Amino acid sequence: MKKKPVRDVMVPLEQYPSVHVNSTLAEAIKALKNSFHIDQRGIISGQRSLLVLNEDRDLVGILTIRSMLDAIKVKSTVGAALTRLFSRDVVEDNAMLINVSEVMRPVFSNCVDVNDNAAEAVQVMLTGKVNIIPVMEGDKAVGIIRSVDLFNIIGELLE
Repeated sequence: MKKKPVRDVMVPLEQYPSVHVNSTLAEAIKALKNSFHIDQRGIISGQRSLLVLNEDRDLVGILTIRSMLDAIKVKSTVGAALTRLFSRDVVEDNAMLINVSEVMRPVFSNCVDVNDNAAEAVQVMLTGKVNIIPVMEGDKAVGIIRSVDLFNIIGELLE
């Protein structure tokens, strides 16, 4: 893989959907849904995660669709069938009760530096079994790099 620095392929924090660390899961679901785009065929595209920011707008966590689904499922299926997951009352009740800080992945692990190359970012993703990692400049997150960004570099090599 090219020795391309992650700074050249990262998504800046301000261009990525986010929620406050004290938001509920319901607020996070709405924020992520609002960032989706639906094409003329009805196909949904967009990000699969949200950044979680504190009062100073510093990145403190990442919230994925999978972690949100898992949080709702766990709360709703204790002693109940999984089919109840898609009932409106279960989703509303559970999503309103869960705080994103309970579900998010903290950012202190699985990070890369702006000067790291794309191959190092791939290694961090594979080792951490994650698809999105913060890009740090010193002790401050400045961007996000996604597996799709790295996959695109691989695709460019084949052109």
